[in-house]
Amino acid sequence: YSVTGVQTCALRSLAKAKDLMKNIIKKDGYIDIHNLKENLNVSRKYLISLLDYLDTLPDIKKIDNQRFLVK
Repeated sequence: YSVTGVQTCALRSLAKAKDLMKNIIKKDGYIDIHNLKENLNVSRKYLISLLDYLDTLPDIKKIDNQRFLVK
């Protein structure tokens, strides 16, 4: 199976979003829907999807509606 240009672009965008979200955690100590919205001007629907993706990463811990980096 081969990766198309569109898929490559989507993967790069997701990687950039992941880096941005981790930087928010480093700056604020956590990330939630509110501080993500302040940093990324997209609809709530997409913010929730990005946070759901973040929940799948092994170095992220979700407590209530906040996500933290696990050291």
